[in-house]
Amino acid sequence: MKLPTGPGKVEALAEEAVVAACALADAADPARWSADAVEDVAAALEVLAGALAQLGPECAEILVAMIAPSGPSGAGWAAYWHRATAQ
Repeated sequence: MKLPTGPGKVEALAEEAVVAACALADAADPARWSADAVEDVAAALEVLAGALAQLGPECAEILVAMIAPSGPSGAGWAAYWHRATAQ
């Protein structure tokens, strides 16, 4: 599937979501997570998965692959990407 490219509102909102997710990950060590925070993050992931699923199954699989635990540390692809790009 070829997705359209170019500047637009969706790209700006997606970038804001990434910035907010990184800020949350940086600010919240495991001891600071509350049940409400976990519930809010789960709801956000559900909404994003639904939005990606509308683009096609291969796009929905992207989110599943990113949040699935992998490796001995249990960190998924998203955690790896966050660490790799923070340098």
